[in-house]
Amino acid sequence: YDSDPCNDDLPYFVPAQNGRLLIIPYSKTLNDSRYLVSPGYVTPKDFVDNVEAYLDFLIREAREEGGRMMTIAVHARWTGQPNRAAALEGIIETVLCRPEAVFMRRSDIARYWLSLFPAEGEAS
Repeated sequence: YDSDPCNDDLPYFVPAQNGRLLIIPYSKTLNDSRYLVSPGYVTPKDFVDNVEAYLDFLIREAREEGGRMMTIAVHARWTGQPNRAAALEGIIETVLCRPEAVFMRRSDIARYWLSLFPAEGEAS
C-alpha cells in the first residue's frame, strides 16, 4: 500500500503494473507539524480540540454513511516534548472514550480493507 496521497479520507485502489495498489490516504489536518506553521496549533490544547471536533463529525457522518478513517500524525521531535506529550495523552483519551472509534496502524487498515475488497480471484 501507499500513504503518500492526501486526497481522500477513505482507502481506495488505483491501477498498478501488477494489478492494483491500495492507497491509504495521509492527512496533514491532524498533524503535529501544524505547531510549526501559521495558522497552526498555538497550544497543545488546539491539537486536542481539533481532534475532538474532527472525530465527533466523523462519528456522526459514519452513523449515516458507514465507517470513516481519521489520520493523526505525530512525530517524536514535536509531540515528544513534555507539554505536547500531555496533549497526545488527551488525544488518546478522547478517542478511547468513543466506543465507535478504534486505533489502527496503517498495516491494520490495509489488511482490513483488503478483507472487505479482495482482488478478483482472491479469497476474502
